[in-house]
Amino acid sequence: MPILNKDTSEERRTGQHSGVTGPDRRLDERTPIGPDDYRRHFEGRFRDAHYFRAGGEWEDYEPAYRYGYDTFEQYGSQDFDEVEADLAQGWNTTRRASRLGWNDAREAVRDAWRTREQGLPGRRP
Repeated sequence: MPILNKDTSEERRTGQHSGVTGPDRRLDERTPIGPDDYRRHFEGRFRDAHYFRAGGEWEDYEPAYRYGYDTFEQYGSQDFDEVEADLAQGWNTTRRASRLGWNDAREAVRDAWRTREQGLPGRRP
């Protein structure tokens, strides 16, 4: 199960992250992430992601992060690139109210996938 750095008290209090990147903001082995923590992790950061599109809202990106979180369990023994075609096919039935097509959702799904992958022992980041 992936995990968040315990040092998020300011983020939890204010709802905003400090902008710190690198090892201090990476997921690590200290605190387990359940689906709700995982959601909060991305909700506070999605607008800063390199793949964020102007005008995008959380309601557009949340289904992509959830899809990455959920499908990692299904395909977790494979690399994202190996299953991307399958994920692309499933996106239209999972995207709910998201306005993102697969080409725009792909990197958010990949980000969620990598975040889960990095938190699991024995998996390469």
